[in-house]
Amino acid sequence: MKNEDTKSSKFQVASLLIFQVYLYTMFPTIAPYRDAGEMATVIHTLSVAHPPGYPLYTLIGKIFVLLIPFGNVAYRLNLMSGIFSVLTAIILFRIITKVNETRMRGGNLSALIPKSLLIFSAVIFAFSYLQWYLSLVSEMYTLNTFFSVLLIYLSFLYVLNKKPSTRYVFAFLYGLSLGNRMDLLLLAPGFIYLFWKTRPANKINVTLLIFFLLGLSIYLYLPIRSAQSPVIDWNHTANLNNLWSTLTRKTHGGTLDLISAGYAKGENFIPDMLFYFRHLFEGFAYIGPILGIIGLVFLWRNNRMFFITTLLWFICSGPLFIYLGNMPPNTHALAVLEAHFLLPNVIFFIWIVIGLIIVAGKYRYSGYVIVIGLILVNLQSNYNDLNKRTNFFAYDYANNVSKSMEKDSIVVLKEDVQLFSMWYEQKVKNKRKDISIIAQGLAGSKWFQKANSEIYLTRLDTTENWQEFLSRNNRQVYVSGDVEINNLPGYNFLLCGLVSKITNENPPYPPSVKGENKLINNIYHYRGRFDYDAYKEFFTPDLIEEYAKAYHKLGYYCMVNNNYDCAIKSFRNALAFKSNFPISANHLGFIYFTTGDFKEAEKYYILAVKLHKYTLILAKQYNTMPDVVSGIKNDFAETYLNLGVVEERLGKDNEALACYSKAINVKPDFAKAYFNKSVIYWKQGEWEKVIIELQNALSIDPHYREAQYYLNLAKQKK
Repeated sequence: MKNEDTKSSKFQVASLLIFQVYLYTMFPTIAPYRDAGEMATVIHTLSVAHPPGYPLYTLIGKIFVLLIPFGNVAYRLNLMSGIFSVLTAIILFRIITKVNETRMRGGNLSALIPKSLLIFSAVIFAFSYLQWYLSLVSEMYTLNTFFSVLLIYLSFLYVLNKKPSTRYVFAFLYGLSLGNRMDLLLLAPGFIYLFWKTRPANKINVTLLIFFLLGLSIYLYLPIRSAQSPVIDWNHTANLNNLWSTLTRKTHGGTLDLISAGYAKGENFIPDMLFYFRHLFEGFAYIGPILGIIGLVFLWRNNRMFFITTLLWFICSGPLFIYLGNMPPNTHALAVLEAHFLLPNVIFFIWIVIGLIIVAGKYRYSGYVIVIGLILVNLQSNYNDLNKRTNFFAYDYANNVSKSMEKDSIVVLKEDVQLFSMWYEQKVKNKRKDISIIAQGLAGSKWFQKANSEIYLTRLDTTENWQEFLSRNNRQVYVSGDVEINNLPGYNFLLCGLVSKITNENPPYPPSVKGENKLINNIYHYRGRFDYDAYKEFFTPDLIEEYAKAYHKLGYYCMVNNNYDCAIKSFRNALAFKSNFPISANHLGFIYFTTGDFKEAEKYYILAVKLHKYTLILAKQYNTMPDVVSGIKNDFAETYLNLGVVEERLGKDNEALACYSKAINVKPDFAKAYFNKSVIYWKQGEWEKVIIELQNALSIDPHYREAQYYLNLAKQKK
C-alpha cells in the first residue's frame, strides 16, 4: 500500500510538472498560430468552422470557456490545450505500463524497470517541441493526441482482457473522436488488424457499428447550427450537398491545404519526409529515435502482431499522410504540415519506450540517466523558443490594424493569422463592429457573401473583379500587406500603417509623409522582440514581416517624394525587422547612388546581392513555383547590374565587368547587362568584344536602339 502511495505521488508530481511548465509558457491571449483566431471565434459564438467543421472541439471548447472563471476567451482555450496535453501524457503512462507488464513471446518485458521510471518517461513526450508548442495554442491538436492515446489504450485493454464492453466503449469514442479531427481515421488499418487478429470465435455484431455511428453523430451539430445562421457559417452546412463537401474537404481541394494544389502527386514526398525525420531527431533529443529503432526491432523479433499494428499506425499517420499532403518544403507549408506529425510521434514514442525498457532492463541505472537526460535536453533546447507568456503579436496586430482605418470602412486580408486575428478582435472582443472584414480567398464563396450581405462581394482574383468590387461599394476599402493584388488603373494605394487605403485621389500620397510615419512609430503597440530571425516557429515572424513591409512601403513613399532622410530610416527599419529583405537594401543603394554617396551605395547593393542570393537558395530548397523563381532571378540580376554601375562610378571597371557577367549568369536574356559590358570594353578599346556584347544585346532585343547605334560606331572604329 505504501509503495502504491509512493507511485501515485510520483505520478502527481510528473503531471504537475508538465502542467506548470505549460501554464508558465502559455500564450496570454490569441496566439499567432494558423486557425487559432478562427477557432476561438467559432467557439465563442458557437459557429461552424472551416471543413471538416470540428464540432467536438467546438462544443468541448465552449464548455471550457464557460467553466474556467478567469482569463480571456483565447487564454481559456489555450489552457484547454494544455490540460488535454497533460491527459495525453497520463494515458501514455498507462499504455507504457501495460507494455511493461506484458509478456511477449520469447521476450519477457514483465517488471523489467520500475514504474517511477515509466512515469517520468511520459514527460519526455510532453516536453518534445511540437507537443509542447501545440499545448499553448487554441487549436484541436492536443485533444487529438488525447483521443489517439485513449483509443490505443482501450485497444490494448481489449487485447489483454477480452471484455466485450471495452470494444463498445472503443467504438463510441472512435466515432466521437472523429468529430475533433478526421485524421484519426489513419489509425483505422492498425485497429482493424489488431481486432481481427484477436477476434472472438463468434462474429462481431452490428452493435459495434451502432456505437461508432452514435459517436459520429456529433457531426449533426454542423447542419443544426448552420440552420440557425451563426456568426460564422462556413460553407453553410445546413445544405446537405455543402455538408458532404465539408466532410470531404472538397472546398480545400480534398487535400491538406490548397498550397499543394500546383504540384504533381508525390512531388514533395522526399523533402517532406526528410523534414519529418529531422523533426523527430530534434524533438526527441537524437537518442530517442535510436531507442525507437531498438524497440521496433524487438517487436519484430518477439511480437509480430504488435509490430504490424504499430507499424500500420505509424505508416498511415506518417509517411502516407505526408505523401497525400504533398506540401512544398517552404516554411509556411511545412508549418502547416508539422502540426500533423503528432500522430506518428505518439506511435514512435511507444517504440522509444520499448527500447528504453530493453536498455534499462539490461543496464538498470542507464534508464534513469536516459530519461532524466532527455527531459533536461528537451527543456533546455525548447524553453526559450516556447516561452510565449509575453507573446502579444496577434493581439497587437489586430489592434494596430483597427487603429489604421476610418469608420465604416472595409478591410481585405488574406493569410490565416492576419484574418482570424481580426475576426477575434471584432467578434470576440467586440471592437470595431463598424468595419467589414473580408477574406480575399473567401470573397467568392456564397456563404461568405451572405454573411457580408451589407456589401457587394465577388471573387477578388483579377483586376476586373477588384475594380467592380471598388466601384460597387460606396465605402472606403483598405488592404493588408498580405493581400495579392495587381495594379489597379485609376486607383492608388495610400499607406496607412499596416494597411493601405485604395483611393482614386491624385496624388496617391501627400507631399509630406510625416503622418504615416507617426502612425507606424507613435500610435502602434510594439510588445515583444520584433526580429524575424529570432523565432523557431513560422507564424510570429510572419506577423513581424507585416511590419517590415509597412516600413518598406513608407520608405518607398518617402523616396519617390525625395524625402530621403525618412526613406533611409524606414528602409533600415524594414531590414531591422526582417534582415532578409533585399528590396529594401536595393532601394537604399539607389538613394545613396542618387545622392552621390557611391561608397554607401556599394555597401547596400552588396548587401542586396547577398540577400537575393540567399532568397534564390531558399526558393530552390522550397521547390518554389517556376514563375516565382523567375521573378526572384530578375530582381537578382537587376541588383548585380546596379552594383556594376556603382563600381564603374568608383573607378572599379573590372569589378563592374564581373557584376554584369554575374547578372547575365542569373538572367541570360538580360540585354542591358550585355550593353553595359560593351561600355566597359569600349573604354578599354577592345572593339571585338564590344561588337560581340552589343550583338548579344540586339539578339535579345532587336529594338534596342542605343545598342544598334553603338554597334554601328564600334564597327567603324574596328
